[in-house]
Amino acid sequence: MGYVGTAPLSGDYRKLDDISGSFNGSTTEFDLEVGSVAVTPPKETTMLISVGGVLQEPVSAYTVASDKITFTAAPASGADFFGILLGDTMAIGTPSDGTITAAKVEDTFISGQTEITSGLAAADELLYSDGGTIKKVGLDTLADKLAGTNITASAGVLSGTADTNTTYTGGTNLTLAGTTFNVDDAFLVNNASDATSGTITMAHLIIGDGGNIGSASDTDAIAISAGGDVTFTQTIYIKDDEKIVFGDGSDASIEYDENGTDQLRIVGNTIFENQIALTVDVKLFSTPADESVSGLTATFTAGEALERGEVVYFKASDTKMWKAVATAAATSRCVAMAAEDISADSNGLFLLQGFCADNGTFPTYTVGGAIYTPEAETGGQNVPEQTAPDTDGDFVQVIGWAFTTNSVYFNPSNDIIEHA
Repeated sequence: MGYVGTAPLSGDYRKLDDISGSFNGSTTEFDLEVGSVAVTPPKETTMLISVGGVLQEPVSAYTVASDKITFTAAPASGADFFGILLGDTMAIGTPSDGTITAAKVEDTFISGQTEITSGLAAADELLYSDGGTIKKVGLDTLADKLAGTNITASAGVLSGTADTNTTYTGGTNLTLAGTTFNVDDAFLVNNASDATSGTITMAHLIIGDGGNIGSASDTDAIAISAGGDVTFTQTIYIKDDEKIVFGDGSDASIEYDENGTDQLRIVGNTIFENQIALTVDVKLFSTPADESVSGLTATFTAGEALERGEVVYFKASDTKMWKAVATAAATSRCVAMAAEDISADSNGLFLLQGFCADNGTFPTYTVGGAIYTPEAETGGQNVPEQTAPDTDGDFVQVIGWAFTTNSVYFNPSNDIIEHA
């Protein structure tokens, strides 16, 4: 029937997942998903797309192919996005004979149905297409059609007898000998179902000693020696924002941070056993996280228990680090700062020059003010002071300056002046 005024909308209108987090001003192609599940619009005009608050014109501003959208101009970083996938449903009544084609049937329409894994009988039937005409066939007839040399059919079951190329042993293994097994746009599954055309899914892939893995045009791209060493003969590419992770506990990693700082990040303690030739300036991170340092460090032995941020001098008689105090010449020359909590007589990390942040150990500093070797501990901790030692016999040494109220740039001066 007709409506007075605007007719009500009908159909399945779905909002696309937000893809603006991947906008960077250069990428033009993005995945289309609803609820993290890929969707395939039939054409550009079945979508409403907005970028940066501007409605985009179908075809000229973007195109779609399968589950991907490609913009004519790359969306700028920070631009917002929303998209609506348009649909329409209506009652169609009973279709006429011969009007439903294969294209009208969802290829997953039987998903979720109970799969028969045992108890098949010769009288069971299957549907098949005979030159475009749907027909049925019994398992016994199908087995007879598939049977050939050394393969027999009985009650709808195929059995191998003396095929020298293909043998079925023990009910679990398929062994191929004397022939080549080709997989061309097909499935080979031995541990789970797979929904990707042309994919082989296996629990284990074992290559013979000295074997190779490659493509048709580069058969030895990956070479595996008898001892298990792997040699890559081509360039190894790691995708943007992906990592190479080392250690059972993911102790270290290498990552190219393309979406953030465009930097190569090495996470974890790193030791270079050979010289490093630097052709650019060394950049220190001026805002390390709380209770951490950024700068030039070295390992020494602590002569007494130390907390992060406490400043120390080097005692030549025992080659250990002790708390530096400005009240005596022997203890006043500050050379380093504890970069971590270190027990007495234990090796630990010391900051020789750089930034240190510690909300718990440091007092509240005046930003930009100089820091000095302390006359005494502050709150039980031998941390830098911002008041210069002023007692006769004290030794004054500038050891850096306060970068924030709870972080310092540590760079001890070699000039020490005795207060008189």
